[in-house]
Amino acid sequence: MSAQPYFDAVTLAQAMAIFNAYSVVVWLVLGELFRISPQACRAMALGHALRLVTVLVGPLLLAAPVLGSLVFAWLSIGSTLALVIAWQRILQVRKGRRLPWAVAGLAAVVVLVSGIVGRGDVARLAAGLCLVILTADACVQLRRTLWRRLPLGVSLGLALPFVGWAVYGLVRSAAFYVPAWGEHFMQQGQPTALTIALSWLLHAGVSLSVLILLLWRLVSRVQTLVRLDGLTGALSRRAFESALLTALAWLRRGRPFALVMIDIDFFKRINDQHGHAVGDAALKHCVRLWRSSLRESDQLARIGGEEFCVVLPGADLTLAASIAERMRSRLAQTPLRWKGLSIPITASFGVALPATGDETGDATLARVDAELYRAKAAGRNCVCVAGEPAQAAEAGGSGPALPEGAA
Repeated sequence: MSAQPYFDAVTLAQAMAIFNAYSVVVWLVLGELFRISPQACRAMALGHALRLVTVLVGPLLLAAPVLGSLVFAWLSIGSTLALVIAWQRILQVRKGRRLPWAVAGLAAVVVLVSGIVGRGDVARLAAGLCLVILTADACVQLRRTLWRRLPLGVSLGLALPFVGWAVYGLVRSAAFYVPAWGEHFMQQGQPTALTIALSWLLHAGVSLSVLILLLWRLVSRVQTLVRLDGLTGALSRRAFESALLTALAWLRRGRPFALVMIDIDFFKRINDQHGHAVGDAALKHCVRLWRSSLRESDQLARIGGEEFCVVLPGADLTLAASIAERMRSRLAQTPLRWKGLSIPITASFGVALPATGDETGDATLARVDAELYRAKAAGRNCVCVAGEPAQAAEAGGSGPALPEGAA
């Protein structure tokens, strides 16, 4: 008596149908209920739904091989396109790319023509080639968008199911022309247990890759929201504290830095006279101008309502004062344009080097904050620098800076 296999084709097909039905529900819940990348989740749900249809209608089409080949080919093309579109949505590939649609459309036409002339093998081959091209394009997009943001091993792991899926589709399509291969995939017009198991495994692997990438995108978005100020895009207070501690650690290794503390002059007056919408626009306006005056390595953070601070790695006092003056001058010379109004905005700046022996950054912040108060007491719209003679780079008409230590 020959040993019976643990799983036959029928059992595997039923398990695959349950898996795809469950996946449709899961992706719809993620997209519609939790609003996690809804377009990508809908595409994934559609892909699994088409695979479910393939499993359910398969037995009904075995009596008509040519029609069955056409339906299977179209379902394969549709499910592949849906999964690749979901992949690209998560990768944030531009929506105008037409390659996947063009390839899928061309393959669908070839399938239709092959059905008219009664060549089911050509239909399956066209579907296999479409699968290869679309999955290869998905891997290329992964490399272009995330190659430098993800470790090489992670990128390869995410792409591996797509590569395996493409190879399987091509080999299965070519098996119609190689009898020695064909018997492993189809017997008496029905897919073998090996065919169903491989298809299920590879399709699940692709879905898992998409899910992992989706979760990674979600975590990255949360980290970005924590790290950046939601209104201006500058670093948040928490991110600034981390940057300051990092700069202090580098200082102990011999790399200097300087701090610039900024306070927008009479910001409450802007809100009271023009409304909070203008106040928000003023904050964005300031950040945009200041960033254009900073170096690539400089870190601008919003640490309060209208208070900002800049970490200047590698800067001495002279360079820091020059950068602060450039920031002050550019803002003073560029008023905010708002619905036909020209709203002048100025800011006060304090500049200081880190305090000696400061481990937490508190003494350094107190030092630069004192210079900011000197600038405000000196008439605002000026720069005060710690440790130098009492002077400030002032805009026309502003008085001299108070002596160091004055309120």
